[in-house]
Amino acid sequence: MMLSCPRVYFHLFALFIPACYANLWDVTKLIQEAKAVSSQYVSYVLPANNEAYFTNFTASAPVDFGTFDFIIAGGGTAAGVLAYRLIQAGFSVLVVEAGGEASDTSVILGFSSYLEGSDANWGFYTTPQVNGCLTSANRQCSYPSGKALGGTTGISDGVYARGSPQDYDNWAAMGNTGWAYKDVLPYFKKSENADFILNKDADCHGRNGPQGISFGPDTPGLTTQLLEGFKEIGLREVDYNGESQLGCSRIQLYLSNNIRSGSNYCFFRPIRDSPNLNISLNSLVTKVVMENKRAVGIEFVKDGQYYTANASNEVILSAGAIGSPQILMLSGIGPAAQLKKFGIEVIADLPVGQHFRDHAYLVGVSFPTKETYYNVSLDQAVDLWMHGQGPLIRDLEGVISFHDLDNDAQPDIDIVSYIVASRDPSGNFFINAVEVLIQILQPHFEGEVTLASGDPRDYPLINPNLLANDVDVELIYQGLQIILALNDTEAYRNISSGFMVAAHAACDETSERMTKDWWFCVIRAFTGPCWHSTGTTRMGTCTNDSVVDPDLKVHGIDRLRVVDAGVMPTLNSGHTNAPVVMIAEKISDVIIRDYS
Repeated sequence: MMLSCPRVYFHLFALFIPACYANLWDVTKLIQEAKAVSSQYVSYVLPANNEAYFTNFTASAPVDFGTFDFIIAGGGTAAGVLAYRLIQAGFSVLVVEAGGEASDTSVILGFSSYLEGSDANWGFYTTPQVNGCLTSANRQCSYPSGKALGGTTGISDGVYARGSPQDYDNWAAMGNTGWAYKDVLPYFKKSENADFILNKDADCHGRNGPQGISFGPDTPGLTTQLLEGFKEIGLREVDYNGESQLGCSRIQLYLSNNIRSGSNYCFFRPIRDSPNLNISLNSLVTKVVMENKRAVGIEFVKDGQYYTANASNEVILSAGAIGSPQILMLSGIGPAAQLKKFGIEVIADLPVGQHFRDHAYLVGVSFPTKETYYNVSLDQAVDLWMHGQGPLIRDLEGVISFHDLDNDAQPDIDIVSYIVASRDPSGNFFINAVEVLIQILQPHFEGEVTLASGDPRDYPLINPNLLANDVDVELIYQGLQIILALNDTEAYRNISSGFMVAAHAACDETSERMTKDWWFCVIRAFTGPCWHSTGTTRMGTCTNDSVVDPDLKVHGIDRLRVVDAGVMPTLNSGHTNAPVVMIAEKISDVIIRDYS
């Protein structure tokens, strides 16, 4: 039976730094780091490969790093949950993370875009695309992915959007027993600490978990108008993480008071002093060590030296839907033809890296506002943030709406009308526009992640195969008609003189502006991947089209699991961080049960 979630909520936002964080920063130190991060954004050159790990490399025999109950390769979203739960259960855990400690500024959601231009980002790019990323150099879109303790939760926009209940019922219908909505809802709630109350219902959201979920404070005079605009065109206000997504809402965020509630601060930080936890930072995992199709440990490189670590119970890959397939393939688990091409011994012929799915979204549409909001210096912005106010509280503050375009009771697109703080040449933060994104939730294209070589120094090749099907272009076009309808509402006329579309000369040269052909050209020019990578180690029961079973154990390999977004058998109709946390919570229980 579907759980019913009410539509009325009361907001309980508190404007202060929680006591558990009060001693972590002083405003002077935080301002200094914020200035360093924002200035680095202009000059920092993202790496193009993993060569830095092999600087001053020694060819000596690997050094034994020790033996642990569990080894987790990767220190991101799922890894934090796994480590937190396994440490609580009394196991010893080694977490091996390619990045370093997260910047203090990573707790400021409004600094997300700056952190994407820092060493907290791997610096991935897609392969050249045929139908998308057309305005990017070489038609290659950037593909940010977190490289620090906490992973992408430290640099993302922090949107909390689980997807629809039907998404998970579909997982179960594909043969993945135990993954229906009724099965996974308790695990969504387990990690959640929602600071808003849903009228007459306690079953949609958790109240006692380690991760705060909040709407954040409104931008006065702006956020409410955005919501009213969608209501004017016939949408109802909903809890999109409840029974039905269809409608509009303020954006729910990974936000506890004013602090980003990412994996680092909510899961790793509480256990950092545990004697059972060992975290090796700046450490690149190069392969899983196996004996007779059984995972016994990992090999990694750190400071130019190879190390091996042994696992008494299991090796768990949690390096994300890009990193985990690369590690598997370098270890001999993947498509046989590809492994043989690079001289890698085939241990298990599985479709690793295939079935790569990502949402896609159109950028370049905005509503300039009639007035400017905030307009404060960096020092003032950080000081306001310390007191739960100002433009840095969140990177995406505004309204999200979900739309069923084909009348099947499932959302096809979402539209995010968000208020983002910009900086002028003098360094002041201000808001003078509402940006609008249209995201395809169930795209019809599928790509792949493949090896560039058999050398761990080389990044894998990421090909989302954007907009390979014109059905998706049509979906975005229909979303644009909704935005045009918003342009005619009283609410949007109150805040803006009209929408703007980013210019692309090729479109203006070939088609009359505002015609369908012109819009199709604009869509292909300004649509890119959402960085919601899934499916590369997908869950299933058949080795022909899946890599792990419903307990996330790699087919045919003993004591090796994958726990990250790669295991999702289909995309969710939302954003991917929430289901990854849920997956890790659920599998933590499975692992603890198996080894207790």
